[in-house]
Amino acid sequence: MKDSISKIAVFLYGPPGSGKGTQAKLLADNLGLYHFDSGDFLRKLINDPKKQNDPVIKKEKELNNAGKLNTPSWFLGAVKEKIGQLITLGESVVFSGAIRTMYEAFGEEGVEGLIDFVEKGYGKENIFIFLLGISQEESVKRNSTRMSCLVCGFSPMAGMGYEFKSCPSCGGEIIRRKDDDAEIIKVRLKEYEERVGPVIGELQKRGYNIIKIDGTPAPYKIHEDLDKLAEKLIRKAGGKPGFLNYKPDGARHPYKASICASVNDVVVHGFPGDYILKPGDILKLDFGVIYKGFYSDGAATFGIGKISEEARKLIETTKESLALAIKECWPGNTLGDIGSAVENFAKKRGFRPIKGLTGHGIGSKLHEDPVVFNHGTRGMGMKLAPGMVLAIEPMLSAGSDKVIQLDDESWATSDKSLSAHFEHTVAITEKGPRILTRE
Repeated sequence: MKDSISKIAVFLYGPPGSGKGTQAKLLADNLGLYHFDSGDFLRKLINDPKKQNDPVIKKEKELNNAGKLNTPSWFLGAVKEKIGQLITLGESVVFSGAIRTMYEAFGEEGVEGLIDFVEKGYGKENIFIFLLGISQEESVKRNSTRMSCLVCGFSPMAGMGYEFKSCPSCGGEIIRRKDDDAEIIKVRLKEYEERVGPVIGELQKRGYNIIKIDGTPAPYKIHEDLDKLAEKLIRKAGGKPGFLNYKPDGARHPYKASICASVNDVVVHGFPGDYILKPGDILKLDFGVIYKGFYSDGAATFGIGKISEEARKLIETTKESLALAIKECWPGNTLGDIGSAVENFAKKRGFRPIKGLTGHGIGSKLHEDPVVFNHGTRGMGMKLAPGMVLAIEPMLSAGSDKVIQLDDESWATSDKSLSAHFEHTVAITEKGPRILTRE
């Protein structure tokens, strides 16, 4: 929220194969950060249909297609323009591979580098730098056995225990990249050390704390360490994890994590552990923050790699049902209007709102009155009034609308069918709904 937690900028460094892109995406998904990947940004920029007649774009596209380094001053300017937009919007950002040279990081006389630019926009105290480390042997092993999609570029990480005949993300053809030859990887590693080493050294001279993490474990094992560090970042930015050590009514034990991570049939309150996500899974992330004594609560569902059509439709329907519910959040409307919007849209799409799991009021406590059902009758129930704050959270099932509680106190569909969950914290104002967890 713009008027709540200070915005942060996170930089992830690491040699080829260290998993910095994977970790950046996980942090972005968990904490609501904008993931800035320099490779993706460059590809989208030079292939933008609206800019194909621009002579500068034509030149940079030719350089890129020839495998040559793009013009450093042009690339730095384009990155700063994009990051400037994020700063203006008040968005936090996580970078993976964005600063590769001393020029990009620190510029030159008359040219401001990205570090100084980001420092002005976010404040030095809100910039965090992680360095993922793996051995040369591990890097060569991961990259030389890596396969990439010819269509979307997705690269399954070696060592995850899966052999892909087609892309798990888009179904495209899987190939081995030419620059993933073992000898070429050694050259790339040398270039990485020569380029990035001085950047890290200069950052340390400037007083930045470089947080080193062992990148050897599987990507989602590493994420457990990053999640703990993310908690520290939230606290440093002025907030506190809303779920950590929280004990809701009826629970046997306080919750021992900062987020809820629920996979497939598990609807809510799943505990983040060492489960390694695989293509086809759907992951629900639920995250709460306390700031100046008040709670916010939000959730989203993500498909991992290539997912089934049923899963895609379920995620899409749940997300759209939340949007429809929020549209009902005007003074004079009722809680029944909210529940009816969710229920009718879900059933129209062939899904069911899960019974027994609801949204809630939220404020100085995480769970307050009123209960916000995902089913109901229009015009019935409590009337909405300015000043009310609700956590609205549709939870839909592809099968049974009944849930069972598992041994870890999470809730799963009784027939093990897929489930999806989206949530926003919404304030009712005279001018309509204000989404607090999107600001």
